[in-house]
Amino acid sequence: MTPAAGTRTTVAAERAGPDVSSAPIAVAVPHDGVESALRYAARAALLRGRPLLVVGPATTGRGDAVPGFLRHAAEVAEVLAGPGVPVDIRLTPDERVETALAACRDAHQVVVHRSNELHLLQSLSYGPIGTKALTEVVCVPPGWSPRRDDARPVVVAIGTPFHAADLVKPALEHARIQATSLSVVHGWSLPAHLGPEEDGVLGTLWAAELEKRLRHQVCALHDGVEFEVVVRRGVGADVVLEAAEHAQLLVLGRNTVSADHLCHLGRIARAAVRESPCPVVLLPAPEASIEATA
Repeated sequence: MTPAAGTRTTVAAERAGPDVSSAPIAVAVPHDGVESALRYAARAALLRGRPLLVVGPATTGRGDAVPGFLRHAAEVAEVLAGPGVPVDIRLTPDERVETALAACRDAHQVVVHRSNELHLLQSLSYGPIGTKALTEVVCVPPGWSPRRDDARPVVVAIGTPFHAADLVKPALEHARIQATSLSVVHGWSLPAHLGPEEDGVLGTLWAAELEKRLRHQVCALHDGVEFEVVVRRGVGADVVLEAAEHAQLLVLGRNTVSADHLCHLGRIARAAVRESPCPVVLLPAPEASIEATA
């Protein structure tokens, strides 16, 4: 019997060990006032067993000089992450998000503050693909802080429910690292020209089929993380942002790289970067689409 939509499920499997890779968690610090990004990056480095890299512009006119605000940010990061996490500074020629992304080709994840949302959206959507399509990027809203014993789930937004594995797999890993559950969320709609009776019957059948397909894909990945599948009628961005109100992390995919070598963010990703109340993880673009345009 298929559980009802929204019920929690645990896939029985042994959890993986801690990640001890040397690829750093990088945090972009273009100026003062990005404490929430520092808090997120320090916690991510601690949970993953990775070094922390504080990235920011050199003092104007002195390419090798560390400005005071950047040195202070590194000191704060050391306190937040604790003595077991190495912290280093990497200088860039300017404060643009695109420059920080280009300087972090070796990073596992690049953390940015929402104050840079416009530059982030522009740098992720235009210009050469480069690092911005290959690296996981996290956008952290102002004022964010981790909660003690946070039981809220990680939410992953699914745009194409019949091919969700590439999004579900990394989202399960994020939930495992956060020691919480995963909520798999999809918003759907039917053509407006249907009559009330057709709409009601087809809507019920369609929602049940979507929930079944998504649940099957999550179960097939065998990660051992408790999960729920939420299939809700409505505009995709609205459904996802509503779910984010009760989440500790929102995981989103990126569009495939287009023939003109651009990797545009979708409508849901753009809305989430601007409005999500929790940190937003933008996964790398699908590798196959990057290779096809290389």
